[in-house]
Amino acid sequence: MDKTNIKFLSNKCYPKSRMCYDFYLIDYDIFIELTGMGEDNYFKKRNILKTTNYKILWVNNLNELKNFINEENYKN
Repeated sequence: MDKTNIKFLSNKCYPKSRMCYDFYLIDYDIFIELTGMGEDNYFKKRNILKTTNYKILWVNNLNELKNFINEENYKN
């Protein structure tokens, strides 16, 4: 948890997988993938994860993540 009081895990593997996520927001039950990796790796990982039931937010900057969190807080 950081100064925003958002509980998260970082750089761990998806359940039953060797692929790692960037962040998992515990209270939101959503994985966060930062899209700054090499283009080939990004598309390969995204195609594999499309076949799962995981809720994943793909973001390429932290403002997108902040907007998501703010929108979700207004829903609760």
